Amino acid sequence: MSYARRLHVPMLTAHWAATILLVAVGISGCALLTGTGSSGPSSGEKDSQSLPLPPIKKPRTAIQLEIVFIDRPADDPLLGPRLWEDVDQVSALPVEVRTRLRKAGIRVGQVGSTLPAALESLLKMSDQTQDGRGGFTVRRVALPSGSETEIETSPMTPVRRIEIPEPGEVRVREFRDARCVLRVRLEHVQEGWARLEIIPEVHHGSVRPRPTATASGWLYRTTQSIEHLFGLRFSMNLNLNETVVITADSDAPLSAGYQFFRGASEGAYGQRLVMIRLAGMPSVEPLYVE
Repeated sequence: MSYARRLHVPMLTAHWAATILLVAVGISGCALLTGTGSSGPSSGEKDSQSLPLPPIKKPRTAIQLEIVFIDRPADDPLLGPRLWEDVDQVSALPVEVRTRLRKAGIRVGQVGSTLPAALESLLKMSDQTQDGRGGFTVRRVALPSGSETEIETSPMTPVRRIEIPEPGEVRVREFRDARCVLRVRLEHVQEGWARLEIIPEVHHGSVRPRPTATASGWLYRTTQSIEHLFGLRFSMNLNLNETVVITADSDAPLSAGYQFFRGASEGAYGQRLVMIRLAGMPSVEPLYVE
């Protein structure tokens, strides 16, 4: 079964329906005020008095991502060597970056528009599971070039102890009320190509207004404190419909890979695999057409 077909199989859960609704509003846009809607005129008023708003349009430079979580038992053989036999790890990242990530317990690869059989099987098995030991979810975003989005890979936990790589050493840091996040920054490279920069982060502590650096300067945002793991930052260029695959590669509880992609508490999923697919790119219109 193809990847595209798998992700369009109807899901009967309320969560899936809510996701589709949010996608329809956030990506396709909608008319918020109509003559028949609750915000429009009453039935006694003329239709000419209704003021429908134009549909929300995607930015011309919008890059569309499809983010998939596959949650499986940590001992699932499909997460082992069988998976990585068909995933490109060599050309996806420079050897020094790949080595640094593996030491931190994180494994990264890249696949083309046709998914390997192991990934197809993981999607199928995760969709059909009914024992609470797995599942998969899909999230779609459309963002302009130069912007970013956050992917929470592990939920908030009262205490986390994580090995943080620093120049010349690895330190163990303890964080309170901490969750693990991947920050994804997008850049339009050329037609059909985008560059993804991914920075692992630990968001921790209380939520309050904090000064945050943005492209337009410093702004106050209501967030937790953020520990950027710049030593584990990586980037790669993706062609349309290519996918980044990220998951844990360590059984060491203090490793970043374990904390980001393994169950945070008793009863949670065993291991999480994250797929980020370049699902859409802005089309370049010719300046002159005969």
